[in-house]
Amino acid sequence: MLLSLPDGEAHQLASAWKVDKIRKGLSPASINRSMAALNSLVKSARLHGFTQLRMDAKGIKSKPYRDTRGPGTDGIQSLLAAAHNQDPRKAARDVAILRLGYGLGLRRGEIVSLNIGHADLEAGAVLVMGKGSSELEPLTLPANTKAALEAWLAVRGTDDPDAPLFVNVSRAHHGERMTGAGVYHLIRCYLGTKAGVIARPHGLRHTAITKALDVFSGDYRKARAFSRHASLDTVRRYDDNRADHGGQVAHAIDALVSD
Repeated sequence: MLLSLPDGEAHQLASAWKVDKIRKGLSPASINRSMAALNSLVKSARLHGFTQLRMDAKGIKSKPYRDTRGPGTDGIQSLLAAAHNQDPRKAARDVAILRLGYGLGLRRGEIVSLNIGHADLEAGAVLVMGKGSSELEPLTLPANTKAALEAWLAVRGTDDPDAPLFVNVSRAHHGERMTGAGVYHLIRCYLGTKAGVIARPHGLRHTAITKALDVFSGDYRKARAFSRHASLDTVRRYDDNRADHGGQVAHAIDALVSD
């Protein structure tokens, strides 16, 4: 058992496990989560007196946000058209979800955590519990997103401020709060298939942030305020993918030397 091995042998076993995952083609993020989980397990066992082992399993370098473009505005338009072309109540819900994902760049976890009382249509704002935050943050509702929320709330069936904003409308789990997995399935599998678009919830956010940089000529400050990213470097990666700065430089220096 791992916990009974000497430090050296335990680290060799952990390294072999990592190599096996690499050979199987797992993503760097998946491998790093496994290594972090192993370190956490050993640390907990040591704190509870089950082992003297000290584990520092190393992950592998990864490059986050490799593709930050999303489905693009044409893809978003196709998803909205697919959402409109269904039962009116389901259409209203799905359009509102798409509008929040794109118009405000909300993450799926932020969308499903919303209650009816978080949508203040009179003030034109929605209160969102952002990633890593412990407080609700008011975000201004743009016109199309506000209209979509108004349309959904008109058929939601309750105005209880503590009730979930988005619920399942299928027979199996009717009236239950939607989950992040449910939103993923809705966009990736259902609407994406209907629209012929490869999309996922975070792709709506990717498109929105990329377009924010387009509209405001690469203004990192505005794009970061919209995306609510903790790191400006993350916004810079969006900008580089948007403008392909590296590719522009490559073309420029390549042209300086002729055959």
